[in-house]
Amino acid sequence: MRTRKFYLALCIFFALVAHTLWAQDEEVTVSITNMNNESLKQTMENNASLLLTAFNKAARTGKKPVIPSGIVTKGVKNKLQDLWSMSAMACKTSVIQEKYLTTYEKEYQIRNIPMVMYAADSDSTKYEEIALNFAPDGMISDVIITVKEHQYKHVEWEAVLDIEQEQRIKEFIDLFRDAYNCKDINILGAFFSNNALIITGRRIQEKPNSDEMLKKALPGKKYENQVQSKSQYLTRLKDIFKKNDYINVVFDSIEIVKHPNPELKYVYSATMKQHWNSSTYKDVGYLFLLINCVNKNKMEIFVRTWQPEEEIDSYDDIFGFSTFKIEVL
Repeated sequence: MRTRKFYLALCIFFALVAHTLWAQDEEVTVSITNMNNESLKQTMENNASLLLTAFNKAARTGKKPVIPSGIVTKGVKNKLQDLWSMSAMACKTSVIQEKYLTTYEKEYQIRNIPMVMYAADSDSTKYEEIALNFAPDGMISDVIITVKEHQYKHVEWEAVLDIEQEQRIKEFIDLFRDAYNCKDINILGAFFSNNALIITGRRIQEKPNSDEMLKKALPGKKYENQVQSKSQYLTRLKDIFKKNDYINVVFDSIEIVKHPNPELKYVYSATMKQHWNSSTYKDVGYLFLLINCVNKNKMEIFVRTWQPEEEIDSYDDIFGFSTFKIEVL
C-alpha cells in the first residue's frame, strides 16, 4: 500500500513539473532592439508577445487561439481563423529579439519568428518563419508566412545596390507566397496584371494502352504547358483551393535579377524552386515571375511560368528574360 501511495505521489509530482515547464515554455517575450519611441515599442512588444503566447496555448490545448482584445485588427482575426483551420502552429522560442523594418505600406514589421506548423507532413515544410506587421498605433495588422532569408541565392543589381527596392521585392514575394498558403484568391488576383501571361504545367495522364506513336513523340515527357489568362488561372486556382484543406507552398533557391536593358530598368525577374504541398497533390518545379516595379507600392506580375523539376536539366532550361518580348514601359 505504501509503495502504491509513493508511486501515485511521484506521478502527481512529475505531472505538476511537466505542467509548470510547459507553462513556462508557452510564454513568449518579444523585444524590439532598434526603436526609439518607447511607448510604441512597448505596445508592439506586448501585442506580439501576447499573440505568440496565445498560439502556444492553443497548440497545447488543441483549441483555436483566444486572441486578447485590442492587440490585432479585425482582418487579422479572420486570417488567423483561416490559418488555424489549415494547421495549428506554435513558437518554440521563448525570447525573440529582432529589429523592426518599415513596409511599403508604411507599417512596422518584425521578421524571423520561428514557428512549427503541426499539419505539415515533412520537416522541410514543418518549420516556418512568420512576420508580424503593425499599424502606426502598434496594433498587429497582418501575420505573414515568410520566405526564409537563406532561401535567396543572390541578388544582382546594377552599380548601386538599391536596398529599398530589394526589400520591396522580397516583401512582394512573401505576400505572394502567403496568399497561396492562406488560399486568398482576391489578394492573388491583385498581384497579376490584367493582361498577364500565365503558363502552368499539366501532368499528362497516359492510358495503359497508349498508342506507341504517342509514346515515341513524347519520350519521357510527363507534363505539357498550358497558357492561361489571368481569369482562367484564378478560376482554376479557386477550384484547387476548395478541394484542399491544407496548402503549403515553399520557395527556395530564389534569384532576383534586374532587366539588363536600361530602358526596362523597372522590370525584375524572380526565379525560384517551388515546392507545392497540399491535401490532394504534391510537386516540385521552377517558378519564373516577371515583375513590373514602376509603381513600387503596387508591383504587378506580367508573366508567371512553371516548369517541372524533372524536366529541367540545367538552370539554362528555365524560362527567363530572353524567353519573352517586353515592350518598353
